[in-house]
Amino acid sequence: MVVGIWLSNSLSVMSLFSAVDRSGETNYTIVATTISPPVTELVRNVTFKAFVQPEAYAHFRVDVPANTIVPGETHMMVHLSNVRGGVVDLFIHQGLGVGRNLAGGDEACVPANATCRTMDACNLVIEKCHFAPGTWYISVAVAREDDFTPLVNDYDRLPITFTLRANWMEDAAPQRLVAGIPVSKYIGEALYDFYVIDVPPTIDTWLFIELYAAACDTEVIMSILH
Repeated sequence: MVVGIWLSNSLSVMSLFSAVDRSGETNYTIVATTISPPVTELVRNVTFKAFVQPEAYAHFRVDVPANTIVPGETHMMVHLSNVRGGVVDLFIHQGLGVGRNLAGGDEACVPANATCRTMDACNLVIEKCHFAPGTWYISVAVAREDDFTPLVNDYDRLPITFTLRANWMEDAAPQRLVAGIPVSKYIGEALYDFYVIDVPPTIDTWLFIELYAAACDTEVIMSILH
């Protein structure tokens, strides 16, 4: 809920006011308005086309039934794509009661669980150790500079349009690597590929892993657990 208050001045010449002459008092009217932002319900793994204006956020929600996840094994991914007309911020937040039914930004009461900023596309992942059934809220807003100027390409071509999709799934089973045989694959932003390798129990064996990424402007992180 957003509360807006405005004042209207009914006296055009403010210099007429005098501390002695009370006839110079300014009359005004005050109006308080409550606004409940609409929240659009998303369907699992169905792409939704929407838009956002600089003046307000676009809010969404998706319900995650408990019988559709495996606790500790299922993660959530929200894919924002086809952004046209400027830069947007994406927020995701778990609904946990009153005051937590909007995700991130100025219109929410608590920080988002995950965020990203893009002028094209991005993935946001809620890791399996933080993901739980229930209602999750997603918001999209026009991004702003430090001086609050909206990052819009052309004001005459507003609103900014985008597509949004939410889904949840279990991680794929690790792929077994064979020593000395390279594997070539691709990976999306904020996603993981998993591998496993067996090291023979000999005292003169050591493990050496090389990773090459065919993208000059992308960083890929590799982690190893024994």
